[in-house]
Amino acid sequence: MEIEILKLPKERWQEYKLLKIESLRNSGEFLTSSLKLAESQPDSFWQTCTDSNPLQPQTIILVAQCDRKVVGMVSIQLEESGGSQECNATLCGLYITPQLRNKGIGSRLVEAAIAAAKSRKIENLLVFVQAENTSAIQLYQKWQFQQVGRLSKTFKYRDRYSDEIILQKSLED
Repeated sequence: MEIEILKLPKERWQEYKLLKIESLRNSGEFLTSSLKLAESQPDSFWQTCTDSNPLQPQTIILVAQCDRKVVGMVSIQLEESGGSQECNATLCGLYITPQLRNKGIGSRLVEAAIAAAKSRKIENLLVFVQAENTSAIQLYQKWQFQQVGRLSKTFKYRDRYSDEIILQKSLED
């Protein structure tokens, strides 16, 4: 199984759209409203989600492909700083199709995201993870992300709350 990590090519926006909606469907009850919003977006919205989009220069989308099919993704959201150099970024939306999990694809995407952030001179990479998502927390800790905070009750679905763990990795040499 050959896995390639690359920036989302502009012409592959439809694959990204399908994978993003799949990720929201598989992410559980806390993201139901995000799923409905994503499904309601016109194609023009999804066409603007590529790395080459001048309207979103602060977002980098990396995808994993296997046999020329997009099977995983992660985004890097660069912090807007009003003209000064950006030094922080947030890793978000890491997702691998269920049938290809535990094969190192998530690790490859995190590695590529770290490299992309370093190439942009980012000093700190943050990630917010639901406290119940222990496999994601372990993956980030493998890459030396350290817990720096916890946000209580950041998600609510019906009468159930979920906390969010904040992890950070310093990219300075």
